[in-house]
Amino acid sequence: MASDVVAHDFCDGRLRMQRPVYAGAALATVELCGSPQIVTIRPSAYRPAEPASAAAEITPLTVCEAALPRPAEYLGLVSKASGRPDVSDARVIVSGGRAVQSREDFERLVGGLADTLGGATGSTRALVDAGIAPNEFQVGQTGKIVAPDLYIALGLSGTVQHLAGMKGAKFVVAVNRDPQAPIFSSADYGLVADIYEAVPELIESLRTVLHGC
Repeated sequence: MASDVVAHDFCDGRLRMQRPVYAGAALATVELCGSPQIVTIRPSAYRPAEPASAAAEITPLTVCEAALPRPAEYLGLVSKASGRPDVSDARVIVSGGRAVQSREDFERLVGGLADTLGGATGSTRALVDAGIAPNEFQVGQTGKIVAPDLYIALGLSGTVQHLAGMKGAKFVVAVNRDPQAPIFSSADYGLVADIYEAVPELIESLRTVLHGC
């Protein structure tokens, strides 16, 4: 199996694939042996395929449901409705880091800026572990891999684990009061400031420009 593949080519008739290792610090070139072979692709690593000119042929299969094994039982679904896009496929993501001190502040600062831009909210593992942000918001090596057009990092330092989850972002903006924070090395634009002071001003300015209010 080759997971999280980001590129491929053919060499001597064999398929070779590249996948990130060591939290994205290096790329490994791999070939698969044996059968079956399973490959998963990193989101947004490839351009969308062009629509086919004709519909694919569909072959119906007859399955005896009574003969299938039943190792699991469906109990139900519990979910929280949200008006924001899912972080996995959003074009704009606003993520909060350790500088966010409470759930209320997360909603006001991270959520407020995300709503202004019509984006999704993300977070670091530190906020999830602290109970400030839900698990489904986590971006990083142990969270979700994202590749938005715009990624805004608010008060997060930029650990290797977090960068591994958002390094596919096309444009990165960082706000952090520590000028030595590693996130600035990955940002296209950076602002050295306290998010509690800068973000409310940014939200107000964006609302004036985008919505005229």
